[in-house]
Amino acid sequence: MIIKCDNPENFYINPDGKEILNHFIDGIGGKGVHLLELYKASKKLKTFNVPDFFIIPTSYPMSYGTKNPGEEFRVFFKENDIEEAFNALKKPIIARSSSPFEDSVNATFAGMFESIPNIEKFYDLGVACCKIDISAHEDKVRDYAKEMGVKNYQALMAFIIQNQVVNPEIKGTIQFDDAYSENQNITIEYLDKNGKKDIYEFERYILENCGPWPFKQ
Repeated sequence: MIIKCDNPENFYINPDGKEILNHFIDGIGGKGVHLLELYKASKKLKTFNVPDFFIIPTSYPMSYGTKNPGEEFRVFFKENDIEEAFNALKKPIIARSSSPFEDSVNATFAGMFESIPNIEKFYDLGVACCKIDISAHEDKVRDYAKEMGVKNYQALMAFIIQNQVVNPEIKGTIQFDDAYSENQNITIEYLDKNGKKDIYEFERYILENCGPWPFKQ
């Protein structure tokens, strides 16, 4: 099973064509869950875009190794659906980590796991996913988990395969101060293509009803 997001009518699709009603962090990771919600919001609000992507869950059958001498160690995917989904995306592509422990409220694991940009060929996707998976096993990750009080850390990894944004008009982050509050505040920090940097703070209802930000406050 893979989870694809490539058009407004096709949010969470698996090979048998049924909608996935529940997407769990254990299966697609914290970043994957948040990305799906962001994608849904982008289609509802129409004030920002999320590049097309698909998610390879932690349970997807795969193996690791090489086929020929001199090749890099890489992931081999059991089914052809990964290659088909990869070929359908515009290039270049970025392979992103999505650990079940990543992007949580108490421990973000920011910078702990690999992300591999500028992927053009399916062979290189296998190499990238292997590097991302290996990064989940590093001592620095386990040390961070211990420092942040994360119990029972496991080196599980889902992979987000996404169109890579090249020469963006604007880039930045959105931070929620309390993911469980109805009245949460939102901070947007951005950098535009001309080097202008700014920070905006909104109440959530303002963000949901405003025009394309950050040009409207």
